[in-house]
Amino acid sequence: MFSNTLKKNDLYLKIGEKLVTGRKASRRKINSISKKLNLSHDYINWIESGDIENFPKYVPVHAFINSYAKLLKVDISIELEELRKYSNENYDGEKKIKIFPNPL
Repeated sequence: MFSNTLKKNDLYLKIGEKLVTGRKASRRKINSISKKLNLSHDYINWIESGDIENFPKYVPVHAFINSYAKLLKVDISIELEELRKYSNENYDGEKKIKIFPNPL
């Protein structure tokens, strides 16, 4: 479990780095992204820094990440596929975060 948590943290950091690079390449400010996606500045900063554990457990973090990546036209499909492997595990031992719903 400990190594899985490290792996997930690495994936969130990698996603955050890609999004920061995409945002800077598109010359957008966090302020404009926040308004466009209707997300708080904190959420954008947490996504970019990989600090997913800061989100309340009821927040659809991966939907926000996906929307952000689509807005910037950044491909994070490989990282999202890796995160799917951990969809039924506890993230921090206490909070249970459901990454993706089960297929129908």
